[in-house]
Amino acid sequence: INVEVFKYLDDHMKMDRSLAMVALRVHGSAVQYLQQPMSEDPELLLLAIRSYAKAFRFAPKDMQADKEFVMAAVLKNPEVLQCIELQDVDFVETLLAACPAALEHLPYEFQANP
Repeated sequence: INVEVFKYLDDHMKMDRSLAMVALRVHGSAVQYLQQPMSEDPELLLLAIRSYAKAFRFAPKDMQADKEFVMAAVLKNPEVLQCIELQDVDFVETLLAACPAALEHLPYEFQANP
């Protein structure tokens, strides 16, 4: 399914979870066209993040602040770290322990002092 096709589907079809999952697997950027409640579904957001790290920005603010969701997102796609404002050094260490590949996607200040 093309992202542009998903964009122009009627609201009823956009609420079809299986169709949304297909769209997100192929193009994570389709996340921008999800409607509530699917736009707040962690499983769908993580599916989008797997291929499109910037999908993290479409997650609700409370989900973006949730450490379990952030960890799951980083494990799906370490590039998501470029979309996250990190401040908790201990949490960064936990992220790196779980996903060493995340180091190259951390802001410079964390790379210099991991």
